[in-house]
Amino acid sequence: MKRWIKALVHSEEGLKRVAELERRESESKVELFSRNEEKREAIRQLCRLIEYHRENCDHACKLLSASLNRRRRRS
Repeated sequence: MKRWIKALVHSEEGLKRVAELERRESESKVELFSRNEEKREAIRQLCRLIEYHRENCDHACKLLSASLNRRRRRS
C-alpha cells in the first residue's frame, strides 16, 4: 500500500511541476510578445524621426541653394 501512496504523491508532485512549467512558459511568451511590440514601436518612432530630419535637411538645402543662387546673380 505504501508504494501506491508514494507513486500517487510523486505523480501529484510531477503534475504540479508540469503545471508550474506550463505557467512559466505562458508568462514567458507574453513577456516576449510585449518586448517585440516595444521594439516595433521604437523602430516606428525612429523611422518617423529619420523622416522628419530628412525633410528638414531637404528644406535647409533648398534654402541654402536659393541663397547661393541669389548671391551669384548679384555678383
